[in-house]
Amino acid sequence: MKFLLSIILISSVAVGTALVLNQGGHVTFWWSGWRVDLEVSTFLIALFFSFVIFWFVCKIIFEIFSLPEKAKKYRDKLKESKKIELVFQLFLSFFQNKYLKVIEDAEKLQKKFIRHDSQDKIYTTLIVYLKAVSADQISKSSIRDNCIQRLDSSQYRNTNSYIFIDLLKIKALLKNNQINQALDHTLQVQKKYSDNFEFLKLQVIVNKENKNWEEVLRLTRIIEKKKKFPSFDYSHYKNLSIENLFLSAENNPVFIKKVIGLIKNDYKQDAKLTKIISSAYTKIGDQKKSCEILEEFLNYQWDPSLLNLYAGFTNESKSLFKKFENWEQKFSTHWEFHFNYGKVCKLHKLWGKAQLHFEKSIEISPSVEAYVSLAEIFKILKNEKAATNCWEKAAYISLKVN
Repeated sequence: MKFLLSIILISSVAVGTALVLNQGGHVTFWWSGWRVDLEVSTFLIALFFSFVIFWFVCKIIFEIFSLPEKAKKYRDKLKESKKIELVFQLFLSFFQNKYLKVIEDAEKLQKKFIRHDSQDKIYTTLIVYLKAVSADQISKSSIRDNCIQRLDSSQYRNTNSYIFIDLLKIKALLKNNQINQALDHTLQVQKKYSDNFEFLKLQVIVNKENKNWEEVLRLTRIIEKKKKFPSFDYSHYKNLSIENLFLSAENNPVFIKKVIGLIKNDYKQDAKLTKIISSAYTKIGDQKKSCEILEEFLNYQWDPSLLNLYAGFTNESKSLFKKFENWEQKFSTHWEFHFNYGKVCKLHKLWGKAQLHFEKSIEISPSVEAYVSLAEIFKILKNEKAATNCWEKAAYISLKVN
């Protein structure tokens, strides 16, 4: 196009100049005895149109010869568009949980459209990965394992796909109950993905299956610090690890102290863990610390099971009584509080106060325990009739429940 424009411009200038000057010049052509005389302006105009016609003829010839290449490019473009459309449909089926359809369509797509060269490496990896995950979802383990093997080969592996392939492989090993192999593979790749949440989550599960409770505790602390993974219930695994650490320690004071050292302050917001830690301190003979842990929790929130445990520390009766006095206003709507407060008052032989709290407990929610305790108070106070009445009511509730 630039060439044509240059010719037109030059020719136009020449013709224009000739016409303006109009000096009557001629151009003579001799050919086989023939003579042709042309004015310069006519010659230049003829020359101009000759160049234009020549250019168009060349252009047409070029277009004719380039038609096969253009047709090939057009076909490739159509094929690429169709490929993208089918990959999109594959994703759509996957997110609609149509896993069997994904497996079938992935195979067709790969056979029909995907070439085994670097250009289609991303497409191939993506399709095989979706096929593997879909097979995993519907327990087609042979298809899944075959896909993982293909993905793990150098033909498909690339920097961007490493994480997906490794996660899929670990999940497959877990599903096949190959727990040790899953742990081995996790350890091999953990440096590469230490900041990846999906990998951290999988690490927790793998170590839980291998009963590596210290490692589970360490990993859940890492996840907890990040504070941006609400979808994963890390607290469940953290609590589970602490429970099992204490179970493995049994009644060995050395191991119990070691576990307590590992736990730090992880128990403070959890009633179940607080109970476990308190019991652990009791096992190693530190009742005072056990009592303090329960007090610390109950100072901030209510839990009937912890209060029941706390009321059982009869050796700390003076401290118990003072604490119950402080908590009375805070926990006055709970029947368990009045019942336990009544037991503490009974321990201090404060019969009237014990009676008052047992009666308040019954008023909020009648229970066999409260009626029995109240009957004992009436018996101490020589009120046989009231005591008998309480025994009868306790028996009635017991029969009704059973």
